[in-house]
Amino acid sequence: METFICLLKGINVGGNNRIKMDELKSLFSSLALENPRTYIQSGNIAFESAHDSNYLQEIIFQSIQTKFSLTIHPILRTRHEWNEIIEKSPFSKKYDIEHLHLTLLETHPSIDMVNQIEVVKEEYALLGKEFYLACDLKYSDTKFSNSYIEKSFKTKATTRNWKTVLAIQNLLF
Repeated sequence: METFICLLKGINVGGNNRIKMDELKSLFSSLALENPRTYIQSGNIAFESAHDSNYLQEIIFQSIQTKFSLTIHPILRTRHEWNEIIEKSPFSKKYDIEHLHLTLLETHPSIDMVNQIEVVKEEYALLGKEFYLACDLKYSDTKFSNSYIEKSFKTKATTRNWKTVLAIQNLLF
């Protein structure tokens, strides 16, 4: 049995894609995903399962579409992957927590896509399927919005601030 974190992009943001967390937990339980637990109202849910990530991603996607009539692509990581993401952060010791963000990509971008990113004043690093960002600006003012990253890397993505990244780690007991 493996512990997973599922991140749903754009849940309960600006009044859009409304899903109550109790309903989301009930949905996960109905899929035989064990011990579902959420962090805040923005689509962060941990659970245990013996299934692999590809299978889980598909059943979660289909179930959300069926139950809530929403097209939301879940991004999954295992507990081990999540802990590595935190350990490998190139900026967590260099910047205050409020300046750090993490964008999780569904797939690995090609090197050609990475080389096309314009140089900006923010520091960033792409390690595997994780895009780390350190910015002095507010996240809403950075060029590296979630939609910019999705367009640049041609993959689904979802972004969390570093405080949320660390809080999610506590869900993964």
